[in-house]
Amino acid sequence: MEPTTTNTPYLINEEVKTTISSDYRYGISHKTDTNCSIDYIEKFGNYENVIDILDNNSIGSVSIDINLFSEIRSASIEFFIKTTNTSQGFWLNSSLSKDFDGFSLSIVSDSVFYFNGSSYEKIVNIENDKWYQIRIDFECTNNNYSGLDENQWKITINGTEYGNYDFWNDVSFINYIELFTSQLDSEWNIYITGLNFSWDSDFKFEHYLFKYLKIIDYLKTKNIPYLILSKEPTSFNLETEKKCDVYRCIR
Repeated sequence: MEPTTTNTPYLINEEVKTTISSDYRYGISHKTDTNCSIDYIEKFGNYENVIDILDNNSIGSVSIDINLFSEIRSASIEFFIKTTNTSQGFWLNSSLSKDFDGFSLSIVSDSVFYFNGSSYEKIVNIENDKWYQIRIDFECTNNNYSGLDENQWKITINGTEYGNYDFWNDVSFINYIELFTSQLDSEWNIYITGLNFSWDSDFKFEHYLFKYLKIIDYLKTKNIPYLILSKEPTSFNLETEKKCDVYRCIR
């Protein structure tokens, strides 16, 4: 299998980019300070499509902002997470327009915490290098979603339910989710996979952070042979993506 002689890599091919661009239903941005990174791991033990967040800067951090482009009032969010150092700080916050926080979840001091509006309350202890399946149910209205009252949420960790908890602030809907590491800690990794929204079963987090993955899935769907040049065997970071060429191939 050889690349065509057109020298047009599919990674930057406008036809492919135009075809898939309509599928991006969220605005996802990220920031990595010096010595921090966001990597993609195709397979990590029994888990696939893993996002690897590295914070190796004691005065810096990694942050990912997700603009949902929708007013979500009652829903669930699920994902798997593992950290190499549970004493270091990691947060998942929800908000209305990034101004008023709804539910706030953190991993720090070897435990999972939530913020009740005035202080952090411990939910449960957790361990280093162990995968945890997380489900968050939240309700901004009086529809009693998952048994919740208005402006309440709860969390399920590896099958055990905790809550109900009150929101940090009363909000009429959630339209932002933020993930970020502490600016005071360094030398640890956070691994996330299987991020899923109850209102969108087709959401693939990795497609928004690494655009080439969306292109490859598109080529597979269309049964178009392709060849990837300069791709690392298991991990693929944002800087490397700029140097990756995905060619349409001929047999």
